[in-house]
Amino acid sequence: MKQLIFIATFFAATFALSSCYYDVEEQLYPNALACDNSNVTFALTIQPLIVSKCQGCHNNGTASGNISLEGYDNVKAQADNGKLIGTTSHAAGFSAMPKKEPKLPDCQVEAIQIWITNGALND
Repeated sequence: MKQLIFIATFFAATFALSSCYYDVEEQLYPNALACDNSNVTFALTIQPLIVSKCQGCHNNGTASGNISLEGYDNVKAQADNGKLIGTTSHAAGFSAMPKKEPKLPDCQVEAIQIWITNGALND
């Protein structure tokens, strides 16, 4: 009889605890809703991204692959020749960047594409 009571109590507790569990999208994917590419600019969006993700290797002192991404003119040159979006989106025929790191989040790659599509302006 004690075993039957224990089993019944165990299943009741398991059911009660499992019914309290729920997924909250904001907690599971905190950055998924934070993607706002409605106002992409070089100064506020692209340059900070380049500084944090690219300039460690692609700066004037250590221009890995002979590519410096310091300053607007250098970034614009890579945008104009297609390498900036090709490498960051991991497109076929391009060296995937950042090297030895995961692909940038889709939101950041999309921001780069929007900036290029809008003329890659220095704004």
